[in-house]
Amino acid sequence: MGKRAIKIFIWSAIILSALVFLFSYGDLFIQNDNGSKKEEPLIPGEKEVAETTEVTDTAEAPEEKGKEAEKPSKPSSEATKTPEAEPEKPANELRFSEKEMLEEIVKIKTGKKIVVFTFDAGAGKQSLDSILKTLKKHGVKATFFVTGSFAEKNGEDIRRIAAEGHEVFNHTDTHPNLTKITDEKIIAELESAERKISMLTGKTTKPFFRPPYGARDERVRRVCASAGYRCVYWTVDALDWKEDQGITDDEVKERIMKNLSPGAIYLMHIGDNITGRILDEVLTEIKRQGYSILSLSQAMLSL
Repeated sequence: MGKRAIKIFIWSAIILSALVFLFSYGDLFIQNDNGSKKEEPLIPGEKEVAETTEVTDTAEAPEEKGKEAEKPSKPSSEATKTPEAEPEKPANELRFSEKEMLEEIVKIKTGKKIVVFTFDAGAGKQSLDSILKTLKKHGVKATFFVTGSFAEKNGEDIRRIAAEGHEVFNHTDTHPNLTKITDEKIIAELESAERKISMLTGKTTKPFFRPPYGARDERVRRVCASAGYRCVYWTVDALDWKEDQGITDDEVKERIMKNLSPGAIYLMHIGDNITGRILDEVLTEIKRQGYSILSLSQAMLSL
């Protein structure tokens, strides 16, 4: 074969190979109408993978954008705040059934080592300053039963008692024996004291009252309950009010400590000198024996 024939054969082979290549792979280079390359067909099984990836990417996008673009309305404080201990309810939020309103409170029904100190105010106030200083020293909240007439004459003292976190409840207006007056007069006594005291403290005197002299009966409790008041008596009368009759500081202290028991409610007064002198020592000893000293409402809410 001559050189010319050999050249023709080689070029023919090259052209044939080129045609075969273009026929087999040329569609990879053919562009669509929009100018983009035509997509290669997916290998079976790849379509599901691609769709899954696309959905995942699409789902993640709004979440990321939402952190910057979305401005959700401010959620309510209840939904966002870390749960906290419920704040202690004030005494006027205590709720009693009709039956309970007729039952007087003589002692807190508990086995816990807690006691309640109550102070009646209706005449003098010799021990008031000392009492308040001692209560503050011990971090104790106490309960005061005050007459309307006392509050009217000693407004600044009532404001101070309330401002220092103590409770002020109803002891009637003029300190009458409730068993000896009419139903109408009983209610008038309570309402008058309520107006005078609440005007100073900013709080109602309900739901507790203490009958003057401890004088009460079923009728008195029923009438007072109808006006929104539950009768509070006492477990231990410290007899500090007998100072003029010769009772001594030591005798009052002994009476208090001798009757120490879970749930005891002590009755003391601000109108004598004994209470102011002994209270610090008494509270110190009671706490030393493992007792907590609470206000009346704190004790009732602890049940």
